[in-house]
Amino acid sequence: MTTTTYRFSIGEIRLMVIADGGDVMGEKHLGTMLNPLSEDVLQAFREGVQPYLFSLSAVYLETGTERILVDAGEGEGSKPRSGHLMDRLREEGIALESITKIMITHCHRDHIGGLLTAEGTPMFPQAEVYICREEWAWWVESGSVPAERTALVKAALSPYGERLHYVSDGDVLAEGVTVLALPGHTPGHCGLMIESNGERLIDIVDAIHLVVQMKFPHVSPKFDTDPTLSAQTRRAILERIAAEGVLTLAYHLPFPSLGHVRQEEEGFAWMPV
Repeated sequence: MTTTTYRFSIGEIRLMVIADGGDVMGEKHLGTMLNPLSEDVLQAFREGVQPYLFSLSAVYLETGTERILVDAGEGEGSKPRSGHLMDRLREEGIALESITKIMITHCHRDHIGGLLTAEGTPMFPQAEVYICREEWAWWVESGSVPAERTALVKAALSPYGERLHYVSDGDVLAEGVTVLALPGHTPGHCGLMIESNGERLIDIVDAIHLVVQMKFPHVSPKFDTDPTLSAQTRRAILERIAAEGVLTLAYHLPFPSLGHVRQEEEGFAWMPV
């Protein structure tokens, strides 16, 4: 049976990585994602673990009185490929009504699609929703985004009304949970620093999409808003993680998407849990 949840702790904070879904990725998919796709990158992908799983891994955490979900997955309408987050929360005995906070790291569909029910009402009726101010400004206020994408973001988030809040780099979401700006994938893309009792985890979300980018951190997906900035952000956060030996979570790396990073020549190596 395929494992779909992974529980662990950071100090007194209890966490669970939950598989919203995923796909086996082959070389043909790699060519549609990465730019540039050199022979070196392609060969490194071939030499990696096969078959390669491209995952969608949300994380749920409990700290003090808070029950926090980081991103909402792609939504139940995307089944069977993805959209399983809500089912798996319920299977783990976590009522959607019990979640107190949701951190939206950025506004791509695979992170906000699960915010609403099929009827367009909030999937998490008691949750306060948080998003970086820069992210909202880009998608909704800048005029730089196609109108249909702006409408999609507004439709997903606006039903939360006064329960929608804006945060910035360094803001504390809950005790031991701090917002970490990681721009480039989108202008307001952010991750989280989670720390308790001297233990730490950095959730870098979509600052990286594929394990092969560890070795070639300058290579960005074609769908990054600013590929140059995302490459700079990726190298900087990987350098920090490697130097500090911090446990790392990355949304799209193979489930459970957790591991450590080691500096290796001009790039890095991924050591999954």
